[in-house]
Amino acid sequence: MVAQSPTPAQVQTEDGSLTLRARTHGETYHSRHGARQESLHVFIDAAGLAHRLASGQVSILEIGFGTGLNLALALDLLAPDHGSLHYVGFEPDLPPVSARASVLAAGGVTPQSADRVLQLANHGRLTDTGLDLLLRTEPFPAPLNSRFDVIWHDAFSPANAPELWTPDLLAAEFTLLRPGGVWVSYCARGAVRRALQDAGFIVERLPGPPGKREMLRATRPL
Repeated sequence: MVAQSPTPAQVQTEDGSLTLRARTHGETYHSRHGARQESLHVFIDAAGLAHRLASGQVSILEIGFGTGLNLALALDLLAPDHGSLHYVGFEPDLPPVSARASVLAAGGVTPQSADRVLQLANHGRLTDTGLDLLLRTEPFPAPLNSRFDVIWHDAFSPANAPELWTPDLLAAEFTLLRPGGVWVSYCARGAVRRALQDAGFIVERLPGPPGKREMLRATRPL
């Protein structure tokens, strides 16, 4: 079983979904302006995930599994007769299962997707038809044999987790993306954008989710 951190406080967000507030530094896991809306806008829609899944197998790397909401929303997109998902998430400080279950229940995801995400966090790995999901509890970066189509960079902010936004770490993510793959994040700080460009990414500033002016999408050139 994956180790779990002390229970964080639940926070109602403006779209009716829930998020959690970390006990250590007080930052929320999702936007208070709408947890579900932020996940859909940044990590599903900006990554073109529906189109990618409809076209075949997709590999996703997530830095900051957190509550598992992003993954649950992705699982909702999987059709039973086509598309497959390979996922690797990193989360060294997993919230307790009761807190994660509450966020998923309020996040508008199907019960099947929520259950799969909870099983993954409980066992560390989940395989099923069209699915290969792995949750790792060591800090990122760590050795990986896979290459990915999409990277979700959903760590806490640079102010609270600066070690997850260093130029070296972002450059490591570049090497893990397949050509044409995309990196997406809610964070639009200039230092992050410049580090991504220095790593070799083509970087776009896109309109952000509710309450945030911009987000970043970075593509590894073909």
